[in-house]
Amino acid sequence: MELLGSIDVKSSSQQINYPNIDGTSTNNVYAVTGIKNTYYIRFEYTCEITKTNSSAVNTTSVTSTDTDMDPNNNVSVLQTFIKPILDPLATHAAICSEKSVNEPLTADNPYSSYRWAAAPNANTVVQGPIGSNTIQDIVSNTGNADETVVYTVTPQIVAPTISPTGNIGPVSTTTLGTPRTFNVTVLAPTRVLLVAITGNGVIYSDESAVFTPNGSIPSATYTWYDSMNKSNVIGHGVLTKSDLSVGTHTFYVTATGPNSCEGPALSAQVTVLPLPIKVRKSLTPNDDEIEDKWIITDIDQFPKCSIKVFNIFGTMVYSSTGYGTPWIGTFHDSPLPVGTYYYTIDLNDGNRPLSGYVAILR
Repeated sequence: MELLGSIDVKSSSQQINYPNIDGTSTNNVYAVTGIKNTYYIRFEYTCEITKTNSSAVNTTSVTSTDTDMDPNNNVSVLQTFIKPILDPLATHAAICSEKSVNEPLTADNPYSSYRWAAAPNANTVVQGPIGSNTIQDIVSNTGNADETVVYTVTPQIVAPTISPTGNIGPVSTTTLGTPRTFNVTVLAPTRVLLVAITGNGVIYSDESAVFTPNGSIPSATYTWYDSMNKSNVIGHGVLTKSDLSVGTHTFYVTATGPNSCEGPALSAQVTVLPLPIKVRKSLTPNDDEIEDKWIITDIDQFPKCSIKVFNIFGTMVYSSTGYGTPWIGTFHDSPLPVGTYYYTIDLNDGNRPLSGYVAILR
């Protein structure tokens, strides 16, 4: 720390100037004479400080050959606090909804810390902050258009204050740098609006469940998971699940749009009921007494049931209420041709009708 300039000795009626005193004297000790008790000394100096400290301190003391009654009044401390400068940030970034903002912060002083704030609009949800030296938020876009979050970052240095006696005090001083801003565009997510499910979500144990998703944009692609955390992919597009056990099963689907952003997961649930009857899948009406009739096991427990059979063209070829007389593969008493026929069986038990196919073989 060099002393540059001059020393002034002043009172209300007299001033003594000692010009051209520089900092080259040994140990920066200067002898000043002719000072009376009613005078005081003003030291003017400049100094150069480096950014590797939180503050710079200059201490000036005055000694006298006379008896000094209060030596503490002869010590002056000047503390200069460093103002941190934050490195330039990227001007803009774009992320997908439910992803993290990750922008590192660097100031020119190792003692710097950061104050930062996020200003989202109505359709963005910010979860954070996480960490101090990085903008690191999880940001969700709840709207249907791209949204913007403006981050404001201010570097700061918190340094202890040095007292006039040269002691480090319990009070600290915070010096703020110039704030910088950083804009983040949160891209609009592609959403799954609904999922069509076989039987409106209720099937029997011998049926397959087909899940057909529909999204907010026609060009969306769909990914299926077995849990909300999306850790295990089980399919893409239209999902078909066979051999499901009796009970309720939940699957999760997301949509991804042209911006490659995967939207939030939508759950789709199907309930599998135990099969109350067993329907034989074929009959061979050739009078050999082997599968000449269409057998429906346990159908007698549902005397109010309604049974209908259709050919591949949708023409109903058989119907009955109850199933006292099994079908033998005829229509208007004439044998039906070999082929696949489709049936619906409404047990009238409060559950949805069963459906499937039966093959006529000869």
